[in-house]
Amino acid sequence: MDGQLYFPYLEGISASFNEPLLAGINRLIKEKKNPFRPKEDWNRTQETKIALAGFFKNPQAKVLYFMAKPYIRKKVEWIHEQAQWIRDTILKTEYPEFYDVIMNTEGGKEWLDQLITDLASTIKRGGG
Repeated sequence: MDGQLYFPYLEGISASFNEPLLAGINRLIKEKKNPFRPKEDWNRTQETKIALAGFFKNPQAKVLYFMAKPYIRKKVEWIHEQAQWIRDTILKTEYPEFYDVIMNTEGGKEWLDQLITDLASTIKRGGG
């Protein structure tokens, strides 16, 4: 479950704000918007599920899905506990510019942890 899954979709959301990806992520964090959770006048949940389903139809993504499936079967609480490892190991190493934006924005750590947990929950329910 790496950035190859998150970032293209977040880039599309950012484009809807007419902003580059990093600015869009910053906006989502500040406005406490998560594409897996509806909020007041902003609901991207259905679009998110469709994007995930499309992503997992790609042959390369199917490999990721099958690799992630044993982890997804575990309790979502366990995945939430692993969010720090995902954030501090994978994101910091592989995507340092995203790590910096997320970690330097107030509420960014919590936003990313929730995004990771919600992604796992959606996939667990068959949303991917």
